[in-house]
Amino acid sequence: MNIEAQIQKVGDSLGIILPTEALQQLNGKEGTTVYLTDSGEGSVTINQSSSDLEQIVKLTEEGLDQYRNALNELAK
Repeated sequence: MNIEAQIQKVGDSLGIILPTEALQQLNGKEGTTVYLTDSGEGSVTINQSSSDLEQIVKLTEEGLDQYRNALNELAK
């Protein structure tokens, strides 16, 4: 699905007003937090949930803590 939206001035910032179709896809309403992820080649993905991202960050931090000495040695 491709939905067109324009970047608009909102106060002193810029914003994108999401059409109803996009909000329905996100199951979003006013106040819903969304996450923008770099999808490469000048595109981004908008998601309502960041559970995957939160899990990845948690596992990465645990791995860095567990293997800090080995990683430091490899970095030399």
